[in-house]
Amino acid sequence: MPASPPTRAFPPSVALLDAAPEEAQFDDFHIEALRVRTVRRNWTIPAHVHHGLHQVFAIERGGVRAVVDGEQLTARGPAILLAPSAAPHAFRFAEGSTGRVLTLRHIRTFLDRKEPAARLERLLFAHSAILAFSASSAEWRDLLRLLTVLEHERIRRREGPIDTANHLLTAILGVLARRAEQRRLETTHQGAPHAALFAAFENLVDETLLQHLSSSSYAGRLGVSISTLDRICRNHAGSSPARYVRNRLYLEARRRLAYSDAAIQHIADDLGFADVGYFSRFVSRHSTLSPSGLRRQLRGRGEG
Repeated sequence: MPASPPTRAFPPSVALLDAAPEEAQFDDFHIEALRVRTVRRNWTIPAHVHHGLHQVFAIERGGVRAVVDGEQLTARGPAILLAPSAAPHAFRFAEGSTGRVLTLRHIRTFLDRKEPAARLERLLFAHSAILAFSASSAEWRDLLRLLTVLEHERIRRREGPIDTANHLLTAILGVLARRAEQRRLETTHQGAPHAALFAAFENLVDETLLQHLSSSSYAGRLGVSISTLDRICRNHAGSSPARYVRNRLYLEARRRLAYSDAAIQHIADDLGFADVGYFSRFVSRHSTLSPSGLRRQLRGRGEG
């Protein structure tokens, strides 16, 4: 496996790394071979961030070490690496790695049905993740075929009366969501109790993020001591439970500031903060900017 990629404190915001202005303009998605932006950089992608854009890395052969929103991830092909919008990320791929990179806008922008769109966003892009596959599995072969056809349809999508690319994109996300749900169930029911406990903690954080629960509350709901939860969280996420929750909440705050036109007061209320002053201090501790300053920065650096 390659060494861990370098990171930087304030990564630049881009639509597509190293892209010409006309290339960075696309409708719902962009797809290309993995080697397009990795070979020229000696298989190392420096830290950067996409606002309003999720990324799906389909790694067929080779591997990658990544840092996504401060979390260290390692994947060997065949695998999918999911990088959510507004999460800074950097990569170091093994030389000769192959695959595709799918960059897509928020699912609600191209999937008309709100409830399925919200479910897909939650399953796939609530946080970064690795989805491992077997090279011989029908699911992986189907996924590669869908990605291949999607790449062809991206070029031809304006030629016919039906947007085939949009249907293909939805099908790909459906396959990934099914695997993500299988991963959750496998982790929860596998014999390693620590992995199962951390998965349960992740799920509980997703469900209660806006309630601002304490570490002791999470430990109590999971039926373990605070010290046990702290040890397992540090082993799996590299941080304390409190910091893990704060990072998740800050990521959600960044997303809402970037994509919503709601007043800062309304965003603070929606995120469960007692008052806008507390929300401002929370954002400032993580970004050194006020909420309005962070919003201007996010929107002024190539949100799409």
